[in-house]
Amino acid sequence: MQNRPSVIQTGDCNTGSMDWALAWDERLHSSGLEANLDRNAIEEEVFWGAYQRWQDVLNRSGYPGVALERVLSLIETENSVLDIGAGSGIYTLPLARKAKTVTAIEPSGVQVEQLKAKIAAARLANVRIVPQKWQEVKIQEIGSHDIVLAAYCFQMPRIQPALHKMVAAAAKKLLLIHSAGNDFKPVLEELFGIQPAPDCTYLYNILCQMGLQPSTEIITRRYHIELEVQLEMLGYNPGLTQKQRVELSQYLLRTGRLQDSGGKLWLEREHRDGLITLDAQERRQE
Repeated sequence: MQNRPSVIQTGDCNTGSMDWALAWDERLHSSGLEANLDRNAIEEEVFWGAYQRWQDVLNRSGYPGVALERVLSLIETENSVLDIGAGSGIYTLPLARKAKTVTAIEPSGVQVEQLKAKIAAARLANVRIVPQKWQEVKIQEIGSHDIVLAAYCFQMPRIQPALHKMVAAAAKKLLLIHSAGNDFKPVLEELFGIQPAPDCTYLYNILCQMGLQPSTEIITRRYHIELEVQLEMLGYNPGLTQKQRVELSQYLLRTGRLQDSGGKLWLEREHRDGLITLDAQERRQE
């Protein structure tokens, strides 16, 4: 299964009359990760503990794949990199092997411990960890960085000030990676009326309404995952009940989406990653 990149927008801002920052906040409040966890009485650190198991499964399928390759292609060996929402190091470690220095911003204690262990195992001495939420970080304390990367870390209300700070911290380039949709989005909406969290379209248009000129690249990745693991993930986010997971399994079986291999049911998935790039010299529209 190939991961396919394609450029869809390059500095072509046409946001219409919608207030995209306000729309982001409203959608995040109803459908974001924190809202889903709160609705199901799941603590965030419990989620992040389980998340590492799922991350390992996705890594074996090639994640993050082309998205990581594209990011690394934009990094020079003399660059300093700021990795916002570093997690357990899916981008941090490859970045540290290429860049001069990496500052990793990660608020989850569970994730920080995993990141420290991986850094030690890889014998990397050029990574600094800042265990804070991005909203709490002060740029004057961490300094500006040549490249600022924020990948799948946008569970942030009042997103516009957070983006302003990312832009201010980037001396050369800002890179944002966020979902551009997936094959389950219409299925969950059809079966259960579940609205997805705000995607990269919101981020792109918010940057445009901030007077900036971003470009966006969509990368499609396909992978196989065990049905049991997928259902566990959906039980946490968006929080499917046991009854809903059974109904989804029956739907997938009925529509021919499941494959039996090695005595287990597997599912082929398709996910689209949006890579938004902003060059420092193109920050303001002409």
